[in-house]
Amino acid sequence: MIFLCTDYQNSIYSSQVIARILAIDSNITTVNAIDDLDAYNVRAAAYLLSAYAEHLPVSSVVLCIVDPGVGGERKPIYFRSKSKWFIGPDNGILSRIFAADPYISDRHINEIADVDANASLTFHGRDIFAPAAARIFLDPSKMLRKGISSSATVKLSQEWPDDCCEIIYIDGYGNCFTGVRGPGIHTKNTITIGVHQFRHADTFCEVDEGEGFWYVNSIGLLELAVSQGSAAEKFGIAVGDHLQIDWGQIDDR
Repeated sequence: MIFLCTDYQNSIYSSQVIARILAIDSNITTVNAIDDLDAYNVRAAAYLLSAYAEHLPVSSVVLCIVDPGVGGERKPIYFRSKSKWFIGPDNGILSRIFAADPYISDRHINEIADVDANASLTFHGRDIFAPAAARIFLDPSKMLRKGISSSATVKLSQEWPDDCCEIIYIDGYGNCFTGVRGPGIHTKNTITIGVHQFRHADTFCEVDEGEGFWYVNSIGLLELAVSQGSAAEKFGIAVGDHLQIDWGQIDDR
């Protein structure tokens, strides 16, 4: 199964990528998993995808595209991590997935070399990444036999922290995902963003309608939410906003 994770924003681009994959083999199952990653925001996408990918089936091919530098010098790459394949531009989008796997290193990174000479200069998602994703899904060993060689990269080793104290994604309900992993955050901690403070609750039903709170969401990230409302709208939150964790609320941090 091939999962598409992009910033294509519910446009015509996802369907073109899927069509290119199906043109290679119509039996491939594709899932347009995320198409509303924050536009051009490679850093935010890197943190969200690292958490999201943990819940995908073994042998999945995950096609990750937030590519503001399309047509530039960044390389198209792919690698295998935790029995899943990841493919995308070498611009940092795959860096947190790479960093989270102690068993892979630069020597496991492959560059897509057999690129169609007629590929669009501005739509590598369709003309470079989609065909490569299909070939990886069908038989990754053939990709290697076609002359694709291991290639050490620069962007995979981004010096970004393990946790990102920023809003990285806002869903359709106005819930605000952070780049902070839930384990290690105590329920007594208060989260502050701007002038607003959020206490912890395990579920939406534990707080009154319209009340803001924080919880650990289904992919393991700290999230700010409002019961039956939009946290983004009520508190004026946007992707990139910084948050503070009041570690002083507990003594055993």
